[in-house]
Amino acid sequence: SDGASHIQRLHDTMTEARAAIRSQHLPANRKATYIAGPRLRTDLELFDWHVHRAADLEPAEAIVHYRAALDFEHYATAWEERVAGVAQACAAMRLVLGDPAEAISMLRRIVHVIPLNSGVVESLMRAHLAHDDRVGAEKVYKEHADALVQAKLGDPADSIEELRLGLQRSARG
Repeated sequence: SDGASHIQRLHDTMTEARAAIRSQHLPANRKATYIAGPRLRTDLELFDWHVHRAADLEPAEAIVHYRAALDFEHYATAWEERVAGVAQACAAMRLVLGDPAEAISMLRRIVHVIPLNSGVVESLMRAHLAHDDRVGAEKVYKEHADALVQAKLGDPADSIEELRLGLQRSARG
């Protein structure tokens, strides 16, 4: 069955993970759970360790640790997507609860950190519209479009363009 194949794939994935990081760091599953060993560290912990270690070293040695910390950059994209997804979900709930001002406040903070994320920008525009603030939505669009031009990334996503076109049509009608 599909459920059994999913469980088998999950088991195979965990087996590969255990092999990659060695079983002393991720012991075999007990009662359908995995417990990480005390020496297993998150990417953030490794980043911090390298940065703190570099602070006490001579420049030539410190560079090795700084470079190791910076090698974690490829995780930034994955974390940005996760943060963006949670922000969008939270904003949608704020709108359902009739609290667009809180959605706007939270999304503004997120857009400040990840300004090129079209999903967050679209959510912020929608929050402004829910707050009956067409000028705010237009401002968000312009800031995003300007940021994309500056980063040489082209035009806003189609969904943002469609939202803006709807905004312009409603302003005329």
